[in-house]
Amino acid sequence: MDPSLNELGQAWQFLRRTRFAEAEKLASSVLDRFPGNVSALVVHAAALWGGGGSVEFALRELRQAVALEPDNGAIRHNLATLLASNGDLVGSNEEFRNALRLKPNDTQAFFGLALNTKYAARDNLLGTMVAMH
Repeated sequence: MDPSLNELGQAWQFLRRTRFAEAEKLASSVLDRFPGNVSALVVHAAALWGGGGSVEFALRELRQAVALEPDNGAIRHNLATLLASNGDLVGSNEEFRNALRLKPNDTQAFFGLALNTKYAARDNLLGTMVAMH
């Protein structure tokens, strides 16, 4: 078994337990050896953001992960969430819509859009959300 897989699994576990510094350290170790590892980029970015680190660096890492896996809706969702928290609602909404294009039943992406969008009465997104209910 590749040791980096074990380290990444541990990093994700630390992240889920909000142990951001430990998650960041493990993900950083994997990235030192495998700079293009998408999972390591995502967990490292999330740990940075959660731990109060550089949001700009976390955004760069998530954008790199999207570039490497453009059809991964979960990564686009993570990028959208970070963009929204950094005040970029236009970019956030674009990425939430990309996430929904890739995974049409992503209710959290709908929620993110709902938080960041003013809707017109005839907005197609509203109809889609109502139809899912």
